[in-house]
Amino acid sequence: RRSRWPTATPRAPAGPRTKGWVIGRIVGAPVILTPSWFLAAAILTVLFVPTVRRLAPHLGNEVYLVSFAFVLLLFASVFLHEVAHALVARARGQHVTELAVTLWGGHTAYSGTSARPLDGFLISVVGPLTNLALAVVFWATFQAQPTFSVPALLLYAGAFSNAFVGFFNLLPGLPLDGGQILESAVWAATGSRT
Repeated sequence: RRSRWPTATPRAPAGPRTKGWVIGRIVGAPVILTPSWFLAAAILTVLFVPTVRRLAPHLGNEVYLVSFAFVLLLFASVFLHEVAHALVARARGQHVTELAVTLWGGHTAYSGTSARPLDGFLISVVGPLTNLALAVVFWATFQAQPTFSVPALLLYAGAFSNAFVGFFNLLPGLPLDGGQILESAVWAATGSRT
């Protein structure tokens, strides 16, 4: 199972289930919250505190709560990225075995191989496109805010982080989604998956 931050490859091989708590199901597959997520959430909360203090100097100890809210927003965005992979993988005939929220963001695991280059392309591209669509929604909502309040700060951070996750995952290198998109394009152009 290959993983990376801020999200992971949807081609993680099916194998033993990731250790953690099953917190729900999507397309019949368990959604697993791993113990490592708590470590990532704590570290990221502390790392974001200086930025929140700089952007909202009027906050006292609430700065930790706002920073943690941003971490939850970031992980929710990564999770929606993985849900998009799972939904399209299932629609393209794959058996989704799990969605996991991890230290590195998350991953979607499914069994089977893509029968056509289009399958791999669609499964890969939908994750980054989900983040880019979320970035647009967050940005438009941020622009509609009358003042730069805490909710506006979170909307701004949501727009920026989703744009970053979307564009980062489109970079043409494996195991990023962009690398898998490139792999599908080469497969379609040459007729050979290898």
